[in-house]
Amino acid sequence: MLLCPVIGKLQHKRVVLASSSPRRREILSNAPSLRFLQKDLRAPDVVIGADTIVAVGGLILEKPVDKQDAYRMLSRLSGKEHSVFTGVAIVHCYTKDGQLDTEVSEFYEETTVKFSELSEEMLWEYIDSGEPMDKAGGYGIQALGGMLVEYVRGDFLNVVGFPLNRFCKELARLYHGPRAPGAPRQVQHDSIPAVDTFEDLSDAEGGGSDPARATGGREPCGVQPQAPRPREADLNGVTDSQPPLPVGLLELMDGFKASKALLAACKLQVFDVLKERGPLAAADVAREIDASVGGTARLLDVCAALGLLDKSDRGYSNTEMASLHLASDGEQSLHGLAAYHDGPVWGAFTHLGRAVREGAAWTPEPLPQVARAPWPTSLSRSTRVCR
Repeated sequence: MLLCPVIGKLQHKRVVLASSSPRRREILSNAPSLRFLQKDLRAPDVVIGADTIVAVGGLILEKPVDKQDAYRMLSRLSGKEHSVFTGVAIVHCYTKDGQLDTEVSEFYEETTVKFSELSEEMLWEYIDSGEPMDKAGGYGIQALGGMLVEYVRGDFLNVVGFPLNRFCKELARLYHGPRAPGAPRQVQHDSIPAVDTFEDLSDAEGGGSDPARATGGREPCGVQPQAPRPREADLNGVTDSQPPLPVGLLELMDGFKASKALLAACKLQVFDVLKERGPLAAADVAREIDASVGGTARLLDVCAALGLLDKSDRGYSNTEMASLHLASDGEQSLHGLAAYHDGPVWGAFTHLGRAVREGAAWTPEPLPQVARAPWPTSLSRSTRVCR
């Protein structure tokens, strides 16, 4: 493929396709070196969004809601030319001066399609196949719907759902775009820095044992003030003076995911199993905790990203911190506290909005005194941080 070097710029980047369309995923996945995240708590480097509509006679046709709606759409298209538009947005996420920043590039592609005159029999035969129901305009040109089409002018893949050729050209412009004399320097993305948000907790390929990594080196629950600052000139040479996104607030919004992953691992006794037998492969851990292999692997990867586990070719193993504090028999075990947070505390805070509206009490029951005795005195300092 002529544009392989351009697509290759996204290799080793965390790329998110912000679309549920299996056709877009297939088109982009067929491009060499391009893989998409499959549920990843870390922030992406690039987000690709797209949507496709069909327009005929000034009327926009989206996906039909039922067979009658599909019939009305296809009847309008019968014997006529219509336009297929796909709008695409490419969001580059990166850090500058320790703050999250983004650049957005947008474009759309238009393709003209002509339908043959369609008989009632052909219309209903196609509708009864079920193919029209999840497609803009009520047809899929790459499958049975191709029999309805007389000709196409423009990008065929744009009609399928994603204008790959135009997308590659846009990437080429972003990475290697020429700069007019005297124009501001454009930010090039030959090496997109990792976004300094959730993934700063650790690299999923191997977490360390430093407890500070669990908060990205910052104070727990602390929101760092973000002073507005001018951004670099955007890709069109127009300066955007909007302030950057507040990283501290983003971390607060996302923090419940890390907390729940830690609490779930404690509840499933992952840290106990690995303390006794680690390192173990995900399948071995799944067998020990009586859970699915896929679900266990994802949980272990998250715990590694949080710095709670070490991941190597031999499998997963506890960090020193996990064995000390998260295993139920650790010398300074917080396993009981984790169970308390996963039960009464989590349940109380789950319905906090309703409790505030209704004026109901939402503070959970206090911990039993008998369970409090073995915990280290350092616990009181750690819990005060978030009060």
